[in-house]
Amino acid sequence: MKAYSQGDVAGTDVAKYAAAQALSATKRDLSELRSQGIVTTGEPAHDTSVDELEPDKKVPYAKLTDCLDSTGWKFVYAKSQKPVDMPTNRLVRYVTEVEAEKWGNQWKIVTVTPQQRTC
Repeated sequence: MKAYSQGDVAGTDVAKYAAAQALSATKRDLSELRSQGIVTTGEPAHDTSVDELEPDKKVPYAKLTDCLDSTGWKFVYAKSQKPVDMPTNRLVRYVTEVEAEKWGNQWKIVTVTPQQRTC
């Protein structure tokens, strides 16, 4: 959330917790938002469940399902702090499928796939 609130991963721990597609998608999202002068305030809520856990693989693996509630997470223009107009049909609570791998002693999110369905 720190990266989104400042519009950049610099000075955050994003790379400690995300890798591969998840990290590149986050950087791409932040670049697009930054080009529009947009940052976030607040933060989303999560309700996460572990669907699959394979700790004995060469690279331990987990598949999770997260209900992301973005009600308290707002997009604003950085300079004015005015809210960004969002589509009225936008899902504010939606399912996200997540894959994680354990690299050394650290679990890292490697994919995040938002679903177009409410939770």
